[in-house]
Amino acid sequence: MGENSTMVTYGGMSKQPLTVPTAALIFKDITLKGFWMTRWNWLHDKDGQREHLVNELCSLAKQGVLQSPPHTLVHIDSWITAIEGATDSRGLVGTKYILSFEA
Repeated sequence: MGENSTMVTYGGMSKQPLTVPTAALIFKDITLKGFWMTRWNWLHDKDGQREHLVNELCSLAKQGVLQSPPHTLVHIDSWITAIEGATDSRGLVGTKYILSFEA
């Protein structure tokens, strides 16, 4: 990271602590920030930014710039399969499970 940079951490699904060298904080004047999407949504629910973000993300998805992560579609009747496959013994998983309510 360059001088006066800001590192933003988003999510903590790895359940591992963030490790940053002390020298980077002191000598490069690095700033650390956390970002919580839920709070951002609360703050921007009525000011148009949230709608703008969703429209921009949809546009990028239509262009193929954004692609969905690995996922498995599971019918709601098989929800136990999704729960059992959602995490390994370390709390990690390589795929997302999406529950479908369609017949």
